[in-house]
Amino acid sequence: MSSSSVETLTDREYWEGYWEKGIHEVPEEIALIDNKYADALYYPFRKFIDSSKPISALEIGGAPGLFVSGLTKMHPNLKPGVLDYTDRGVNETKAVSEKFGINIAIHKKDMFVDDLSDLPPYDVVYSLGVVEHYEDLELSFDKHLECAGPGGIVIFGLPVFLGINDWLAGRLAPDNRDTWYTAIMEKESWKKFYERKDIEVLFDDYVGGFNPHVHHRFVTEKTVFNRAIYVGLHALFAKVWDKIPGTDRLNSKRFSFYYYFVVRKLPAIETAS
Repeated sequence: MSSSSVETLTDREYWEGYWEKGIHEVPEEIALIDNKYADALYYPFRKFIDSSKPISALEIGGAPGLFVSGLTKMHPNLKPGVLDYTDRGVNETKAVSEKFGINIAIHKKDMFVDDLSDLPPYDVVYSLGVVEHYEDLELSFDKHLECAGPGGIVIFGLPVFLGINDWLAGRLAPDNRDTWYTAIMEKESWKKFYERKDIEVLFDDYVGGFNPHVHHRFVTEKTVFNRAIYVGLHALFAKVWDKIPGTDRLNSKRFSFYYYFVVRKLPAIETAS
């Protein structure tokens, strides 16, 4: 979700190229992954969404629709939607929708530029790894909130590349480090939203502990040292770390791989004229 009105480190050309590289593989079928990495990502969707009721959910920057499609396994009454502004991303989402027979409502829009008033109000609005690419966090917050109906749940999820994760990213995917504002990964950047009267903060914390799977990209100079880090991290360390109980509960900004800020949109208060 890029626009000329908001300072960003990833423009439209970047995201079109991102999809052109074809780094996303569509699985043969949609299934919920059962590991610590997935458990952390699914956490707010399990905790704050009632799966027994029909709900609509919009993923902002949600191409190719794999995550929201996965949510239909967790929430069988879910009506999924995706908002994305790239041609390739929209086409990939359509392909996923058709392949799995899931009716994904696709909104081809730029979150910051286009009019969002014609979108239906969603019960759940979320993004995963979007807001950290844009300098104006408050505007990003407002745009997410705009897509939610009264009482709707709004979920902001983003990877955390601070501390050990920043060092590893610097060895394995240094170019990727230039695409995000690390200050937005700090909990302190989100404290200002506690003062707002139009929301109720439901959750604000790091999750998942350290997880080597967040470092799946290996696009740096493949020296012997860097290869050793990557292979050791995934082929050796990950297999042991995933089996040790409780590692996903050791959370801090220097250690954890993910952060969630979850709010409920409060109904507007009518004032007497």
